[in-house]
Amino acid sequence: MLVVVVCLVVGAFLFLSFRKTVRVPVYEADNIVLVDPIGGSGKTTRADFLENAFPEYNRVYNDKYKYGPCWVRRSNAEYKQAVMKQLTPPFIFDTTYFDNKMSAQKECVNAAINSADLVIWEDLPMLVTFWRKAFRSLKRAFGYEQGVATETWKNVYEMLKKVVTEYSYRKKHLEVLFEDNADDHRFIRVQWPNTIDLAVS
Repeated sequence: MLVVVVCLVVGAFLFLSFRKTVRVPVYEADNIVLVDPIGGSGKTTRADFLENAFPEYNRVYNDKYKYGPCWVRRSNAEYKQAVMKQLTPPFIFDTTYFDNKMSAQKECVNAAINSADLVIWEDLPMLVTFWRKAFRSLKRAFGYEQGVATETWKNVYEMLKKVVTEYSYRKKHLEVLFEDNADDHRFIRVQWPNTIDLAVS
């Protein structure tokens, strides 16, 4: 058992040490979209970094316009009106791509992508997404981090359940999008944490 653990630790160390980091000249982009299937990928952290680097950009945080108190979804009309109003250049839009309970979301994200100079898909493995989302949700539930709405234990359960039951289905929508734009230099797919360097100058 100890040998297995040691092999896993050494393998992980070697993988992380020799993974390739891609440098992306973000300073050349006016409109930026960061997207993932279901949250928990780190896209909002990247968006926070970009917002600090480019304070003149409009920051469009999807959850802010999608949910009201206690994580109650707004109507499609309210959501679409609010988001499209904010998507004025230059912008930074961090969002999930598809939500079967919010049909206007995919429409708004596609509109943003059509005018974007850079589209980054945070395509992390489901287990990585699950644990990152669990850690963040627990921090919010215990009051160590503030989200869009108050995090309850029921919310934590529902969010993690959604990762397990909907991740693959939602990811397929992004796979189709990126396959259709395979030759478009604006589209970047990140498949492991910390493998992209956002150059802001």
